Amino acid sequence: MISVNFTLVVQAINFLIAYVMIRKLFLRPVVEAINEDERHYSQNVEMIEVQRERVRVKNNELEDRWKECQHEFDENEPEVAPTQQVVVKVATGIKKVPPLDKKTVDQISEKTAEELIKKVADVH
Repeated sequence: MISVNFTLVVQAINFLIAYVMIRKLFLRPVVEAINEDERHYSQNVEMIEVQRERVRVKNNELEDRWKECQHEFDENEPEVAPTQQVVVKVATGIKKVPPLDKKTVDQISEKTAEELIKKVADVH
């Protein structure tokens, strides 16, 4: 049988002292650091979720605004005549231009350029 003697008691006490020292000096700081990291991680995950929700809300607001703008445009869309006549106010006295073709655009451009040149020459 196992006999309990003084050496066995001293070894048991040494073991308990070593166990307490290791636990208090080494394990507790490590466990606290791990717990702190887990808290930071949880906070970051929560912040990310809050930011994602804000982004979702903002995207929904922008989408709603975009739909409102599209609806407003559809209601107020300018009517364009098939010939797309243009009113031109220049010094030449031309008020309304017939459907635009290359010849008409060239004529208007030449008359406008001539009038501008005359006005600029009069200024100097």
